[in-house]
Amino acid sequence: MKVFSSGVDVLLTPTTLSDAARYSEFIKEDNRTRSAQEDIFTQCANMAGLPAVTLPIALSERNLPISLQFIGQGFREKNLLTVAKWYEQQVKFPLIEFQDVADHVSEFPKTTKSASAF
Repeated sequence: MKVFSSGVDVLLTPTTLSDAARYSEFIKEDNRTRSAQEDIFTQCANMAGLPAVTLPIALSERNLPISLQFIGQGFREKNLLTVAKWYEQQVKFPLIEFQDVADHVSEFPKTTKSASAF
């Protein structure tokens, strides 16, 4: 990771290509396909074995979270979490009430797909 040896402590990237997908949209495709689409920015940290944390930073026009990924240096998790905590305190992202979601659970389509490890 040459970027970290140049004086960079934490990399900031988008977490996903767009705001969060609604459950009804997410289940239209199988998990492998959907994950490949949504996880494009998080895969690099995972594959490199780097610590990363994602924080919501704003709400989209659809009132869904938009997130930012913080990627830290290997074995420097404390530094990463310190920066993430500071940023979280600065942003003061509003608490999302999930009662509205719970009220509409019966509207979600029932799926019969089973999870697969491969």
